[in-house]
Amino acid sequence: MKRLFLPVLLVTCLFMVACGDADKAKESNISMSVTVELETSSEDSASETSEVSEDKDDSKLSDNDLIYDFIIECWKNRDIAPLYEYCSKDIKDLIDEDGFVKMFDQFVDNFGAITSVDEKEVIETQGMQSYSTTVHFENADCPAYFTFINNEIGGINMMPTFTKDFTNEVSDTVKEDYFQINSDGYKLTAVFTYSGSDAQPTVLLINGSGPSDYNEATGLVAPFEEIARRLADRGINSLRMEKRTYRFGDKFKPTDDLDEEYFTDFGNAYKWLQNDSRVSDIYIVGHSLGAQIALEMSDEYKPAGLVFLNGTMRHLADVAYDQYVEADPANKAAYTQMFSAAKAVTAANVSGANYGGLTDYYWADYNDMDLEGDMKAVAIPVTIINCGADSQIYDADIDLFKTLIEGKDNCTFTLLPGINHFGYKSEGQNAYDTFKNREFATEIIDAIAGGIKK
Repeated sequence: MKRLFLPVLLVTCLFMVACGDADKAKESNISMSVTVELETSSEDSASETSEVSEDKDDSKLSDNDLIYDFIIECWKNRDIAPLYEYCSKDIKDLIDEDGFVKMFDQFVDNFGAITSVDEKEVIETQGMQSYSTTVHFENADCPAYFTFINNEIGGINMMPTFTKDFTNEVSDTVKEDYFQINSDGYKLTAVFTYSGSDAQPTVLLINGSGPSDYNEATGLVAPFEEIARRLADRGINSLRMEKRTYRFGDKFKPTDDLDEEYFTDFGNAYKWLQNDSRVSDIYIVGHSLGAQIALEMSDEYKPAGLVFLNGTMRHLADVAYDQYVEADPANKAAYTQMFSAAKAVTAANVSGANYGGLTDYYWADYNDMDLEGDMKAVAIPVTIINCGADSQIYDADIDLFKTLIEGKDNCTFTLLPGINHFGYKSEGQNAYDTFKNREFATEIIDAIAGGIKK
C-alpha cells in the first residue's frame, strides 16, 4: 500500500452561491479544491480504471473539447441537467442531479447572466486535462477551471471577483450586500447579511486555518453562508469575508505571520461594522483556529461577546501533531521533532525554516500568544460550542476548555453530538463524510444565537 496526498476530484469546485432552502441537504454549495489523504494501491487504481471504462455509454460525448463546449452551452442556457451524465462517480456520490443543477443556477442567480466567455487554455498533466477560461457575469468575473479524467467531469473550480457592489434578496426578509473591503492594499470580497434597516446585533465571522472564501466553503459545504442566513432569520446580522491567503496567496511572503493572515484584515472588517448604521452590538464568532484569533482580537476591539465554534485553546503545533500522527503513525518521531521545533521558535532565532507548512516567522508570532492566560482573563461573555463528530478536535481540546473556564460565570460550554467540524449532521469520520452535502445542524444556530444578547 502506498499513501498518496491527492487533490480529490470529488467536486473541486468553488461555487459561492445562494443555498436556497438551507434545510435541504441536497442544496448545498460546491466549494474549493479539496485535498484529503487516501490510501490506495496500484491494483486498486487499475481496477477502478477498468470499471470506469466498462461503464462508458457509447452515446456520450467522448472528446473533452466537445464536453467543455457542452458545459459552457448548458450554463449559458441554464439547462444544466444534461451535464450530470458526464460527472465522475465521485461527484455523483456526493451530490444528486437536482443539487448539481441548483449549484449552477444559483451561481447565475447571485452574479447575473453570463455575458461572455474567454478563449480556453488546455493543460495536460498526470493523465488529466484541465481547461481554464474566464466566465464573465453581470456582477462578477470568474476564472474557471474544468478538469477531465477519462472523458468525465472530475473537477470544476470557480473563483469569482466582484466587478461591482450589489445586493441580493435571499428571502422576503433577508438581504445580502456583496462588496469588497479594502485592507492593507488588498480588495477582499465580503458579504453583509441582514434583515431590515434598524440597528441589530451583528457577528463578525472569522475563518479557520488555511485559505478560504467568505462562505468558508469546503467540499460541498458552506458553513458561514448557513450561519449568516439562519442568524438573519432571527434578527442577527453578520459579516463574512474571504481570507487574504485565499485570493492573494501568491503575495504571502515567508516573513508574513498572523498579522497578514488574520489580524489586519479582520480588524478592518470589525472597523467596517463599527461604521454601519445597521449594526448595534458586535460579537466575534471564530471557527476552528478562528476561535483563537477571536480571543486575541477581543482585547483590542472590545466586542460585546465571543462565540467559539469547534475551536481549541491548545497550541496549534500540538493539534497539528495529533492530526499528523493519527494519519501517519509510522513517522511519529519525525513529527515530534518537527512540531517541537515549531513551538521553540522565537523572533530571535528565525531563519526561514518551515515546520508543518508554516515558516518559523509565522510560528514565532504565534508563540507570542498566551492563549490559556488570555482565556482565563477574558471577562466578556464567551459561548463555546464543540461537536462530538469533529474529527479535527480531540478530547484534550475539550478538557482544556473545561479547565480554563472553571468557575467563570461569563463562559458557557456546549458539546453537540452527531455534528462535524463544519457544523453539519455527520454519519461518520471519514474524509468523504466531512465534505459531503448534508443537513446543517440547527443546534449550531441555536447555540450561537443563545450567546447573542438581543
